[in-house]
Amino acid sequence: MKCNSNCLTCANTDPNFCTSCEGARVLAALTSTSKICVGCTDAYATLCSPLNTAFSTACISGYSVFNGVCKECDPNCISCAVSGAGNCDDGKCYSGYVVIIGTHNCTACFGGCARCLINDPSVCLECSSLDYVDNSSQCQPCNTNCKTCTTLTGCTSCYPGYKHETDGWCYAIINFPCAQQFKNTCILCYAGYNLNSAHTCVGTISCPSTGCKACPAHYYLNASKKCAPCRTDATTCNYCDPSNTSQCLTCKAGYYFNGFSCISCANTDGCVNCTSEYTCTLAGAGYYL
Repeated sequence: MKCNSNCLTCANTDPNFCTSCEGARVLAALTSTSKICVGCTDAYATLCSPLNTAFSTACISGYSVFNGVCKECDPNCISCAVSGAGNCDDGKCYSGYVVIIGTHNCTACFGGCARCLINDPSVCLECSSLDYVDNSSQCQPCNTNCKTCTTLTGCTSCYPGYKHETDGWCYAIINFPCAQQFKNTCILCYAGYNLNSAHTCVGTISCPSTGCKACPAHYYLNASKKCAPCRTDATTCNYCDPSNTSQCLTCKAGYYFNGFSCISCANTDGCVNCTSEYTCTLAGAGYYL
């Protein structure tokens, strides 16, 4: 049975007997055998006394409890329980702000810095994910196409569509039919393509002027009656769907098609064909079903 709407959880013998509450609600006893969840009176409270819902015991971020009341801290502060309402406790400012020694308020770090020196907001210790700290302790933007970095040439991650290389730069991904690239140069092509002197992948199967009638494995017959490579994994798929060349239709020996992709048979050495992982239909040489 569903618990009462006031409850987060309830007793397994009574859906109206709450055992825990959600959000800014606390358990209140109606009788010795009944408990419900009641809301705290203070709009900024996350917890309050079950005997007095107007007496707050915990507050949302940016507020702290003073004599049972949630009071606002400095606008850029998480907690002010020690320093008092309108102020901020040491180390409790939001990112980009700092409580300078001798003060109780949050001061903005200079230049979009995420974390700065507590006695000098112009000295940056940590920047946003799009910047890095230079030798002058200032934030500088990462290199183009670089999502996060440690230096101008030290990318640690790239934006979608770019590949991170060990030299610290982000290079645009070279798409099919290139199978592998180094920096911004293709060095390996998918089956059915050869790499020419310009590092471009060119097709290797030719058809007569009348067009091809059939194609070898990992190729499909396109509308121009030419054999074009599938975009499926050449190590597992034999033939692809001409209307969706990324979708496999039949798998290579030792694999079966599960409707989406090619899955390895359980015993790839002994099983040539299978219909499921553990259902072999054809044994290989030296094996029997």
